[in-house]
Amino acid sequence: MKSQGWKTEVKLSKSESKIPVVDGVHLHSVYNPIKEAESFASQNKELLTKKNTVLIFGLGFGYHVKEAEVQMRKKFGDQYLLWVIEPNLDVYQGALKEGLIKPSKNLRITCCSSVESFFQDVPLMNYLSMSPSVIPHPASFNLYNNFFKSFMTYKASKLSSEYSKFVKDEELRNYLIADHENSSLETIWEEVKHKNKITKHDLLLQGLEAVITQRKEEVINE
Repeated sequence: MKSQGWKTEVKLSKSESKIPVVDGVHLHSVYNPIKEAESFASQNKELLTKKNTVLIFGLGFGYHVKEAEVQMRKKFGDQYLLWVIEPNLDVYQGALKEGLIKPSKNLRITCCSSVESFFQDVPLMNYLSMSPSVIPHPASFNLYNNFFKSFMTYKASKLSSEYSKFVKDEELRNYLIADHENSSLETIWEEVKHKNKITKHDLLLQGLEAVITQRKEEVINE
């Protein structure tokens, strides 16, 4: 994935914490990023403890993400999943390089160069189907405002031809493309339920439905 052209550099805050600066915008406090992050978590405590699934717009160098995890861990123990989406590859790589944030069982971070790429990430789509609480990181959201607005209003295709690219079984994939290219999976599944005679392809489709349903239930426990 290529850098998107943002000018990204790393500076030190007054408290000597490293902070990313993108196109002249400081993504964390120039005085004390950790204290600012604690305030972020406190202000969003209701959303962080309402559900054990939370989506944060903007990674920065992860100070606010760490404090968000503190709140969720207090409420849910080890039974939570916090997912962060970050559009700036340089910021994402910088956070990992500096060792300031690390993905784990309870923390996922996805960085893509386009909105469409995010919506081709199957695990992330499964997660979004669970309707997590959504919290924007103010500095990141303001900087990448157009990007996040596009993300929130993106209309992903529900056609089977789009889903088929994620199907590993070649026979089933060809069946979806050839016979149901302009139908949604929901429509196909509904048709199968009312068939008098079930074909082997129908059985494969039913299996696909079961796998997707199960996957949505299991994603939080990964």
